[in-house]
Amino acid sequence: LSDLIIEKNLSNGPGGGIFIGDTSLVKIENVHIDSNITNGEGGGIYVSNNSTVDVINSTIKSNSAGVGSGIYISNNSTVNIINSILISNTSSTNGGGIFIGDTSLVTLENVHIDSNITNGEGGGIKILNNSIVDINNSTIESNIADIEGGGIKISNNSTVDIINSTIKSNIANMDGGGIKVLNNSTIDIISSI
Repeated sequence: LSDLIIEKNLSNGPGGGIFIGDTSLVKIENVHIDSNITNGEGGGIYVSNNSTVDVINSTIKSNSAGVGSGIYISNNSTVNIINSILISNTSSTNGGGIFIGDTSLVTLENVHIDSNITNGEGGGIKILNNSIVDINNSTIESNIADIEGGGIKISNNSTVDIINSTIKSNIANMDGGGIKVLNNSTIDIISSI
C-alpha cells in the first residue's frame, strides 16, 4: 500500500482503516490514515495473528477505537514503524496511539507520537504480555491517559528499550505521567530526555 489516503471509514469489527491478519506481510508507505472509526480494536490499523508490517513515512491521525486507536498490534506480530507520525487518536479503553500485546515485536524509528488520548491506560503506547519494543530517535509527547501511563504503560513481562528519544508533557490522571512499568517488565532508557 503506497501513496494513498485512507480516511473516514467505519468498521463494526477490528480495523477501522486497515485490517491485517492471518500471517500477512504488508508494507504501508506514504499513506495518510485519518478519521477512521471502530468500536473494537485498531482505529487506523489492526495487525494480528503472526503478521509482519512495515509502516514508513506515514501519518496516522484522528482515528478512534475501543483499543489501540492509531495501531493495534497483537498475537506474535512484528511491526516496524519508521519516519511516521501518530497524532490525535482517541481510545475509549487502552492505547491511545498504539496498543502492543501478546508476544509482539515492535520497532519505532524516528516516530512522533503526539496528543493521543485514552480513557484507560497508555495514552501514547500500551505494551503488555511478553512483548518486546525498541524505541529509537522518537518523541512521545502531550499524550493523556485517564488512568495510568500518560506516555507509555508497560506490563506483564514486556521488555522496552528507549534510545535517543524524548518523552515529555504527557499526563496520567493516576500513576505514571511519563511511563509506568510493572508486572516483571524491563525497561532500559539510554541518552533520552
